[in-house]
Amino acid sequence: MNDILSEVIVKKPWGYEYLCYENEDVAVWFLHIDYNQKTSMHCHSEKTTGLLLLDGIAKLNFLADVLESGNNSKRASPASPVT
Repeated sequence: MNDILSEVIVKKPWGYEYLCYENEDVAVWFLHIDYNQKTSMHCHSEKTTGLLLLDGIAKLNFLADVLESGNNSKRASPASPVT
């Protein structure tokens, strides 16, 4: 990996991630999760989180539900009010 990319790509135990785009309203992250690996998913109380699966199959585990997603599927988690 060249020096420039090593400063941008963040290696994780499950794969890697990098920030593709950011402005004051939105941030777009690319996550590559290696085959048969898993990671936690979290959301922020004042943000809407969206997921777009580009390739493969993902299993999303929530507190009361499990969803399976395939290629080009989309999921959104609306912002929650701060308590």
